[in-house]
Amino acid sequence: MEYSRQILFLLFCLIVLGFSILVKGMLSSVPYKEAQSRRMDIPPHASLDTMGQWWRCDRGYFKNANTCQQIQLPVHARLDSSGNNWECLDAFKRQAEACIPMSLEEKLKQEKDLKEKILQAEEWEQERARSVVVVRTSICVAAYNKCTSTCYSTLYDRYSGRVAKSIDFINSCSGACADGQNGCEEPVDNDPCNAFAIACRNNCPAVIHLKESGQVSSGTNAEENCKKACSDGETRCYYQRTQLNKDASETR
Repeated sequence: MEYSRQILFLLFCLIVLGFSILVKGMLSSVPYKEAQSRRMDIPPHASLDTMGQWWRCDRGYFKNANTCQQIQLPVHARLDSSGNNWECLDAFKRQAEACIPMSLEEKLKQEKDLKEKILQAEEWEQERARSVVVVRTSICVAAYNKCTSTCYSTLYDRYSGRVAKSIDFINSCSGACADGQNGCEEPVDNDPCNAFAIACRNNCPAVIHLKESGQVSSGTNAEENCKKACSDGETRCYYQRTQLNKDASETR
């Protein structure tokens, strides 16, 4: 009886201890940003930056010492891209804290500069698109070459274990590699190396024509060998892409 009381008393103490720890944790758990704001004394109309290390004024406010003051937009002005300053509208220029009309010469220069920026952006986009095509073609060709080189692997008859000589396996396997290259080079937003493997495997031959008899046989490892060739091509594709990205980053 005395032993049972001791066990019950011990369980009661453990329950009380656990409950007190839980309550203490709930009372002391303050959201990270709130805790940070208390330590940093974040002013009104401000919030922590993305790193959580400092604060910045909200959109429409600018920093003045340790406060955030509302931006007073002058006539013909708007907030800039940062949201913490203002800029004049087109055909206006900044003068002190106001926006005044540009002269005709200044307007023409502004229009010319804008057209040049648009043209540069278009040229950059075209160059980027060309480089993507070049890289994609390069890795797809590398995948095809590796794939076709594996098509020369030895075939075996599953039943006898003997070497099976085929008159059309290499051509069929190479055709699957070519289908893989076509899938790899498709101008769609996907993983070209994975596209290569899928298109290649989907076209691997299930049967071959034996060289000795000319008969069709499905009892060889032809399909497995072809799919291995596809996998080797896919691996080379990823390797080639990694190397090209590495070379590109080193030349920047």
